Amino acid sequence: MLEFLGRLRSYRFPFLKPYWTNGEWRALFDCLAGGRVIDGDDTLRFEELVKARFGTKFAMGTNSGRSGLQLILESAGYKVGEVIVPSFGCTGTIQPILQAGLTPVFVDIEEDFNMDPSALSDSITKNSRAVIVPSLYGKPARLAEIRKIAKENGMLMIDDAAQAMGAVFSGKPVGTLGDAGIFSFSLGKVLSATAGGMVLTNSKHIDESVRAGLTVKESGIVVSSRAIETLMRGKYRRCFLPLLSIKNLLTRRLFKKDLSFKVAKLSNIDAAICAEQLKSLDAIISLRRRNAKILNDELSSMPAIDLPEYTRENIFSKYTIKLNSAEKPASVARSLELARFARFMAGRGIEIEWTYVPLHLRPVFNQYRKGNLSVTEAVWWKSITLPVNPNFNEEDMKYIASSIKAYFNERKK
Repeated sequence: MLEFLGRLRSYRFPFLKPYWTNGEWRALFDCLAGGRVIDGDDTLRFEELVKARFGTKFAMGTNSGRSGLQLILESAGYKVGEVIVPSFGCTGTIQPILQAGLTPVFVDIEEDFNMDPSALSDSITKNSRAVIVPSLYGKPARLAEIRKIAKENGMLMIDDAAQAMGAVFSGKPVGTLGDAGIFSFSLGKVLSATAGGMVLTNSKHIDESVRAGLTVKESGIVVSSRAIETLMRGKYRRCFLPLLSIKNLLTRRLFKKDLSFKVAKLSNIDAAICAEQLKSLDAIISLRRRNAKILNDELSSMPAIDLPEYTRENIFSKYTIKLNSAEKPASVARSLELARFARFMAGRGIEIEWTYVPLHLRPVFNQYRKGNLSVTEAVWWKSITLPVNPNFNEEDMKYIASSIKAYFNERKK
């Protein structure tokens, strides 16, 4: 195990690495040194910058995207009812529903991993209160159709842009096309700090309700520790990654995973980092799109894989492919073909990321399954995510593409 963890240092192309300029690092150091980790003027300043950039009347900083989801749901005053959400996604979309005292209902996706509007229509009942619409991997969902369905049925629509900050749909920023929307700023997101989120809305009622719910601050020790870990992972990765891997492994083994989470304000240090990085948002998106285009151009002639569609709306916060050669596993497990592919790529210094196990296939959430989820079940086990980190240059991306070609050439032998 220790030998395996030590090999993590050899990744030439890590999946998660913050794309920070000197401005972001300076903001982190200044806040740590100046005792402005939790409190300061940066949170309010960042909220004003977000309002100006995305054109909403209100923006409220939270400690995570999931906190924003919970606060929006609570703003509607629902005591009971159902919230519709895709099964293909992270627990961060379902935890806020449960913590708000509501019931999740899972719906199917389309081949691009986003919610199927027809599946949404089929799932609406007299108990339906809201729909959470993630634009997964940076590709906008079919937001206009979904908004129309939600409006016709008197449902609250939450535009979940946790993975799509900076994307545009029909001329409007994703995150602003619902009754309210959210961003997320955790490591690996388009705009990334050590953590954090944002609620956006034009509704004065939602704004007042969300602000009334933001009465708690995160622990200074927790936020400082998280900032220092980000520093070690980002700036001094080669030295500290094995230790961080051991720490994360022990944390998973020693502490039972708790589905509950703390709703709190956005910390000052995360706001300061985000305010600096917002200056580079267009450049970050441009680099991600460039890297994705290189992969699409290099791999387009390969029938063994399905590539994500390259559209002007897709900002490629993640680049997820499907391996057509994968065989469906007999149980809820990863395809052996994907495991071989991941090992091969790791051997060439490339870190990949597994896609989500659908929520309805996890025993703790299985009770919320309703209706047909055939597309979800047909695609998740053959999907895997490649790095298109903006830290990588064109030569790096061509090396990643050539490694994928080498894998399939080997498989032919």
